[in-house]
Amino acid sequence: MSAEVMEQAILEALHKVPQEKWGLVLEILHNLEPKPAPPSGEAEPTCWTIDQLRALPQEEQDAILEAAAIEAAKFYPIGLDDDYSDLYGNDTNAPPR
Repeated sequence: MSAEVMEQAILEALHKVPQEKWGLVLEILHNLEPKPAPPSGEAEPTCWTIDQLRALPQEEQDAILEAAAIEAAKFYPIGLDDDYSDLYGNDTNAPPR
């Protein structure tokens, strides 16, 4: 952030947060705390709630979603170019892909 943020501004903003959202605020604040890097040098995986993700700047959201997509592709390598005919037979009445 380019503008200096004063502690008083943060406290005033927190006072405006409805009480039912306090748990989310605490969770976000805890996630912002610096964490030591794991011994392997890899970053710890983080699970984001949709509210946490939406609270981040767009660039951070995009980076997190891109990393999640890359990780998911490792576990689900099936792509649109794969041929599923062996699974579904050669049904000539099937709609084109």
